[in-house]
Amino acid sequence: MTTSLMSAATIYAQESRVATLTHDGTVSAFYGVNALINANNAAVDGDIITLSGGSFNGITISKSLTIKGSGMENNENENIEETKIISAINVNMNNGQNPIRLENMSVSEPLRIQSVVTNAIFKKCYFSNIVNNGDNSTGQLVNANFIQCRIDYANHSYENTSSSFSYINCLITSSLWTSSNANATFLNCSFGVDTPWNSGVKRGTFINCVIGTNLNNYAMTSGCSVENCLGYTTSQYNTNPFSSISAKNSTFYRGNVFKDNISYELTDAAKNLVTGTDGTEVGIYGGAYPYNPIPDYPRITKFNVANKTTADGKLSVDIEVKSVE
Repeated sequence: MTTSLMSAATIYAQESRVATLTHDGTVSAFYGVNALINANNAAVDGDIITLSGGSFNGITISKSLTIKGSGMENNENENIEETKIISAINVNMNNGQNPIRLENMSVSEPLRIQSVVTNAIFKKCYFSNIVNNGDNSTGQLVNANFIQCRIDYANHSYENTSSSFSYINCLITSSLWTSSNANATFLNCSFGVDTPWNSGVKRGTFINCVIGTNLNNYAMTSGCSVENCLGYTTSQYNTNPFSSISAKNSTFYRGNVFKDNISYELTDAAKNLVTGTDGTEVGIYGGAYPYNPIPDYPRITKFNVANKTTADGKLSVDIEVKSVE
């Protein structure tokens, strides 16, 4: 499918980064490292912003928007160029009931939750750091869903009693923290070995997860519920993350359970140690939403911009959008 856009912005004629804003069937284009900022400024509740590959400056989201990138990582075989947000994304909603949706992008600086944010969806994104404002009156997620995301560090420690969020088929490579009041659910997630469970996740439900620690005497707290999970350690300590709780149909293994620390696929031996509640493997490649960083919706794969405007001051832009196979 090819979509043609007209714009008067000749200054960006050779720019390879583009953000398109869809509003009531009308599509506008913005170019350059600030394209996302400009699209966000022009958007209203309900609009959709689509980003090409490349690097963009971050924004403060205060409207109910859907923002879709080209991909959370580069993939030459699929002709995917990573959409990389190179400065923080702040979520500070004027009305916490309005949902937001972020998909298929890499955020190398913090994702800051600065207000009550309800019904947010974060899908197939990489986040280096998820934080909030650091007090109980702001920075609160309510009914949020992280789906097929890769996250280095997330701190929900300051979320209050009405906070609720789910991680579904997500990879957490380092640490994730929650408060004792937050209602957190983790389904088919895989956790790296650096997570300090005794002070990290104070309350949470873990189903079909792979949970590791390399710290001495660090175990999950009594506020955690575990079912059909695989615990492991690769350290010199015999640290069973399930040692202080009753883990239903779960197994602890001393040794590495992943083929590598890039894809985090389970070894064949690890797959046989425990099976998920649905009969599929535990961790990010099991369940109903197996981890896959490739976007599952049409995405911008190529676009050509005319060298100059037409006589009536318009700029022709030819964009190729690849549909899902």
